[in-house]
Amino acid sequence: MSSRRSMQTADEVRRILSETLRNKVKDPVLDARVSFIEVRMSGDLANANVYYSVLGDEEKRAAVGKSLNKAHGFFRRELGHRMHSRLTPQIHFIEDRTIAEGFVMDSLINKVIAADESMSADNDDIDQD
Repeated sequence: MSSRRSMQTADEVRRILSETLRNKVKDPVLDARVSFIEVRMSGDLANANVYYSVLGDEEKRAAVGKSLNKAHGFFRRELGHRMHSRLTPQIHFIEDRTIAEGFVMDSLINKVIAADESMSADNDDIDQD
């Protein structure tokens, strides 16, 4: 069960990381199509699982994962400077694919609906003859 302190710290970590990504990171791979969705803190606040989302193909997602892990120290240092805590958590970046999978599911549903409407229109044409 998450404590109030853990949830507040998670919100602070997500806000700081998002601002850092937007304002201080110069890596073109980490552009506007990357967002930090959620942060989950361990009970002792020593570890932060940072869930991120990437809009793009598999190649783009792999490049973003590498860049985030490469910039791990930079992000942690920024957290240390800006957090109101004596402990700077270890950061663990984890890709959250639910948004990308949602787009795929939406596309599949739209294809099925279009095929169903097409079949229905064809059947109406046959009935009229």
